[in-house]
Amino acid sequence: MLLAWSLLQSATVNCFKRSVYSMRPLDKELCETEPGDRYYNYRKDFRTALPQIIAVSVKNLLILGYGMTLGFPTILIPAVSQPQDGEILHLNNTQVSWISSINLIVVPLGCALSGVVTSPLGRRRAMQAVNLPFIIAWLLFYYSKTAVYLYAALFLTGLAGGLLEAPVLTYVAEITQPHLRGSLSATSSMCVILGVFTQFLFGTLMNWRTVALVNISFTIVAVIALFFIPESPHWLISRNRDDDAYKLQEPC
Repeated sequence: MLLAWSLLQSATVNCFKRSVYSMRPLDKELCETEPGDRYYNYRKDFRTALPQIIAVSVKNLLILGYGMTLGFPTILIPAVSQPQDGEILHLNNTQVSWISSINLIVVPLGCALSGVVTSPLGRRRAMQAVNLPFIIAWLLFYYSKTAVYLYAALFLTGLAGGLLEAPVLTYVAEITQPHLRGSLSATSSMCVILGVFTQFLFGTLMNWRTVALVNISFTIVAVIALFFIPESPHWLISRNRDDDAYKLQEPC
């Protein structure tokens, strides 16, 4: 009796693991398939691709926000080096040179801490947490009275840009099927470029402080949208939350 129960439990666990690693929903066909290459025959229909596309699109809101931080200095530097009437900030050439440097200098620090943050929090929560430095940075830009405000904001955007590396890349790798992974991963670069472009566009329409305030709305939308996508089943299993991961693999 105990042997039969042990075999049944082992078969259930193996079926569940097949579902997670093959990115297929739990169904009778998957569980009855003998171990081997056959259970890696992915379903390549729109119904299974759509949830992955939506999840990656939500993640891309975070990447879009990072692209905005890269494009923002291009409208900030002219505004503070040759200020118009009413602008209280006026920076010299040395101070301006730091504006274009601090962000990228700090990114490696964020990358070094990225894995440390991602592991305990999970992919989704880590992506949400990264938005906090972005929000603080945009507020610092908006209320800037001295160069120190700008430097602090740029430090935070660079730190956040590095921190998002691990959760973003890992999440995409863990929730997408192999035949979609390459194309969906490539959308990250497109969103960075799109984020830079939005700053050029906003800079022609609004004052740089107003642009900083508008950018906060994109970050807030990203935080809210991340609540509606699932956590990575791989991370859930690594935290012994098999029941939660099992629910994600059940067919709709």
